[in-house]
Amino acid sequence: LFRSGELGISYLARDAEGQIVALKVLAAQEPLTDEEKARIARDFHALEDLHSPQVPVLLEFVRFDDQYVIATDHLPLGDFSHRLAQGPLPLAAALTLIRHLAYAVGRAHEIGVVHGGIKPTNVLRGESNGRQIPVLSDFGGALRDHRWVRPEGVSADDAYRAPELGDHS
Repeated sequence: LFRSGELGISYLARDAEGQIVALKVLAAQEPLTDEEKARIARDFHALEDLHSPQVPVLLEFVRFDDQYVIATDHLPLGDFSHRLAQGPLPLAAALTLIRHLAYAVGRAHEIGVVHGGIKPTNVLRGESNGRQIPVLSDFGGALRDHRWVRPEGVSADDAYRAPELGDHS
């Protein structure tokens, strides 16, 4: 077990070449209709077109009955929640973080995907050309129209909810 979140549980695994990957097993709260299954698959396959250093690479998306597994590259440096627990970022670092996240969100919007909730645990620390960069993960917004995202109303994560997804209060 790597970590647990609102949409499912993430695990670390090895691919056929022995590389460590992140696997997220999405769990529906109740059985999904065939139409919902097709829409979820279509939404996640749209993410395959999201090529950016600020977004984890979607390696594979697989459906088994009502379970969905998403494989992405693993970013071992952790997320920003640990860094933010140490106190506020210096202004230059905060501006760099915002620039990278805005770029990732812009790329997602270009292909019609809304992230859904940018929060410190969804901002991972990656590397590009020997420098650390923020990487926006957990595109649960791709599931915004699916009832398994909010089966019981408002959650603690609503403080981070994208305004494009409407008000659930």
